[in-house]
Amino acid sequence: MSVSSASIKKVAKGIYKRNTINLTVVTAVIMSVWFIFSNIASIVQVFTHGYAYLIIMPLFIILLFLPLFFGFLRYCWRVISGVADNPIAVFYYFSHHRHYLKSLRLIITLLVRIVISFFIFYIPVFVLDLITGTWLYSTLDIAVPMWTTNLSTISSILSFLATVATIFASLKLYLAPMLFVADENMDTAEAIHLSAVITKITTLDIIFLLSSFSGWFLLSFLSLPILFTLPYFIISYLIHSSYSVGAFNERVSNTNYDDIPTFIAGA
Repeated sequence: MSVSSASIKKVAKGIYKRNTINLTVVTAVIMSVWFIFSNIASIVQVFTHGYAYLIIMPLFIILLFLPLFFGFLRYCWRVISGVADNPIAVFYYFSHHRHYLKSLRLIITLLVRIVISFFIFYIPVFVLDLITGTWLYSTLDIAVPMWTTNLSTISSILSFLATVATIFASLKLYLAPMLFVADENMDTAEAIHLSAVITKITTLDIIFLLSSFSGWFLLSFLSLPILFTLPYFIISYLIHSSYSVGAFNERVSNTNYDDIPTFIAGA
């Protein structure tokens, strides 16, 4: 894809300016939901010494917040497409059990794939930590070998490499949410497969885009600016994704094979 991050952000900023009020309201809604439930989980943590928090917070994120966030993605996509929805449309994936279950299927599938990638890439780290740790030797009732202390640096290097590998493996999935919200008829498997195909040539583009937002991400830690930075970034992500899909469709059409499908009309 030849469209620069600067061009994408310029278009995104123009779209945001034309829809500032509605986008701010929608962002405030999802951030309020996060604030309310994270505080409830924190209160529960105080009375349960943290055990219930480890269950409640992941369930809240998976079952409530992420479907709501997908509604936010869909809202922003329709803003880009020129559709002026009511801000209540952010709850689209809660409007019908079929929509909710479909979004939940994609969320769980994405999380499972990321977790599997994590464990695969961290196998050498786990093995090395087992060798250098005390548990194995205490179980066998033998002294810890002196040479294991020399492996701590190797473990740190392997952890870094495993983290980078997990991030790159996860980036193969970054187009799936956009494909999902942009095409109501696209199922989970198709969105994930198409994302993996297209990102073979667009991974560096999304890395450059993410890097260009590093300052905005830091600004978001002040809390209030996230009302601007979040929709600005999401719209930029969706525009980038749209260009990526459009470039893919163009490449497919140039192959002159009628049996290869294209995706997302008008992308």
